[in-house]
Amino acid sequence: MKSNRRFRAAFWAIAVSCGTLFLGLVFPTPALADTFTYSYLGNDFTFFQTGYSCPPECRLSGSFTVDTPLGDNLSDAWVDPTSFKLTDGVTTWTDENTLPVNTVFMFSTDAGGNITAWNVGATIDYAWWWWSDNLVGFYPTDFTMYCPPTGNCNEAADENPGTWKVTSTPTPEPSTLLLLATNLLGCGWAANVRRRGRR
Repeated sequence: MKSNRRFRAAFWAIAVSCGTLFLGLVFPTPALADTFTYSYLGNDFTFFQTGYSCPPECRLSGSFTVDTPLGDNLSDAWVDPTSFKLTDGVTTWTDENTLPVNTVFMFSTDAGGNITAWNVGATIDYAWWWWSDNLVGFYPTDFTMYCPPTGNCNEAADENPGTWKVTSTPTPEPSTLLLLATNLLGCGWAANVRRRGRR
């Protein structure tokens, strides 16, 4: 009876081990999907009005993320980012505290997909503004502004917009993560059964 238990334990251990090995051979490496983050760094503000000054409001900066890179030779193309975060050093605008109707992401690119012109803006309650543009037909500027319900608007601006750079980040697909977890659980269970079978 004891030998039969050991045989069954060994059988199941081998079966699980072979199963996890098979899955590992069929899917040897996790499939990855890249996300692309475009980061912006503006130049120092040269104009201040009312309550704004540097520090703390010194320049615009921020980033947005998309699932696919911007295409080549775009011309004033609208982009819908999966997330974004923009700041003037004090206030932060994100996809969570602004409404889509209050945001603009419009770009032109060269033959290599590099950003050559843009019009990017976001507002919070139509009171706090973050804006950067140099598209043809637009006045090139970076500016941040807060207009309270009463009184004058606070503003900082610069007429020399900054630059963009892009980075890609590999992200495991959810189905691949599930498969990897299944393999790990199977291997652990097989090792446990083998250990019991030796007793």
